[in-house]
Amino acid sequence: MNIKSEYIKLFPLGITVLPLDVIPLHIFEDRYKKMVHECINEKTEFGMVFNSNKNSFENIGCSVSIKKVHKQYKDGRYEIIVKGQKRFKILSSKKIDDLWNSEISFIDENYNEVDKKYFSRVHDKYLKLLISMNKKNNFQSELEKNISYDFTKNVLLPNQIKQNLIKLRDETKRLEYIDVLLDELLNNIEKNNSASFEIN
Repeated sequence: MNIKSEYIKLFPLGITVLPLDVIPLHIFEDRYKKMVHECINEKTEFGMVFNSNKNSFENIGCSVSIKKVHKQYKDGRYEIIVKGQKRFKILSSKKIDDLWNSEISFIDENYNEVDKKYFSRVHDKYLKLLISMNKKNNFQSELEKNISYDFTKNVLLPNQIKQNLIKLRDETKRLEYIDVLLDELLNNIEKNNSASFEIN
């Protein structure tokens, strides 16, 4: 079976971006200033991948669109807001004008194949966690979850957890990972509450 591939310019960085993530970026290197300028003018996306050091980066990344140009400086620097779009797998990469260009294939997430009852159970745990943490601001918006990445947006997660999530094969595996994570967080809150009650 032939894999449909596309080409994308890469921005390796020391953070992991997931679909639906909204993050600010300060663009100051000449090669990335040019890339962002082209993406703005051509209304195209670029790819972000986690790099643990200067010599290598992961083979699973996320395309991002430029949601807002907060500021453009006279020297070409940018303050931008980007939004994560779709996961991709890197098939090959080469440097052109000091910028990584990669042949990629986008990953079909198959969101509709997930058991809706299981999704609802995970969602209930998520809401229980918010209530336990007294996170009741904008609670109505938290009721509107449709895919696994909805549980990660607007949430400050350690990068290792985000990197684990982006590598998982499909939606079901991500939900299972989030399910276990929620259980651990809820158990920790319950233990802390019990310890606090005993001290009082």
